[in-house]
Order: sequence, then structure tokens, then C-alpha cells
Amino acid sequence: MGRVFHADSILWRRGGGLTVPINIRIFKYLEVSMDKSLKAEANLFRDLGHPVRLKILCLLIRRERECVCRMLEEVGVPQPTLSRHLAILRGHGIIEDDREGTLIFYRVANPLTTDILAAAGLACAAEAKLAKKNARPARASRKGGRAA
Repeated sequence: MGRVFHADSILWRRGGGLTVPINIRIFKYLEVSMDKSLKAEANLFRDLGHPVRLKILCLLIRRERECVCRMLEEVGVPQPTLSRHLAILRGHGIIEDDREGTLIFYRVANPLTTDILAAAGLACAAEAKLAKKNARPARASRKGGRAA
């Protein structure tokens, strides 16, 4: 990496035979945003990258709501491991839980989660997104008021 020097509120970087101006305001903004806000997003995507968590999300996307007792059979991990993965997803606000007596049910908290996972190429999310799109009721026409 070349040397960086300051002249008239513009940073100049020398290296490889080129001198390139760098706007200080942009440089400071990128530095601050990288340090604070992007760390949380990086942690979110890191945590989404675990195969067990993706399996949990696929299960919840397909069924919309699922009890922990049934998830144990589907996911195939011990109960403490499942609880740890659910806590991580819940901590990011990706899933929410409801209690009914002694049973705990989980669901995807934000419908945009399905879109993000579909964009990442997760097949179960893409299928769920397509199924929801096809299941939407037909729009009413303006003239007759009946479904088109």
C-alpha cells in the first residue's frame, strides 16, 4: 500500500506510480460506518451461515410456526444444541417465540427474512416465496367489483 499524505483537505495516496485523490469526508464516513454499523450486519450474516440455523429457518419458513418438540425430530440435533441455535436467531430478531402452556412455538419474525434467504439461493425460501406469490387472491376489478 502506498503512502497517504494530506494537502488542502484532500488525502492523496501514492503507490504504484499513481497519485490518487481521496475525499476526506468519504474516508471518515466509511471508517465510522465500518467500525460501528457493519459489525452487527456481519455478525448477523455470519450467524445465518450455520447449516443448523439454515435448517431451522427452512423448517419455520415452510410451516410458518413450529413447536420445539417437533423441531428436534426434523433438525436432528440434541435439545441443548437446538436451544442455543434458536437463542442466536432470536437474539438477532429473526425468529420470535410464543408460549402455550409448557410448549414453545417459534415463527419467522420478519417476512423479509424469506426474501433475503431466497436471494442468497436457499431453495426452501425461494419455494416459499413462489408459493406465497401464487396463493395471493385475485385482485378485484374496478368495474364489476368481482375478482378477475
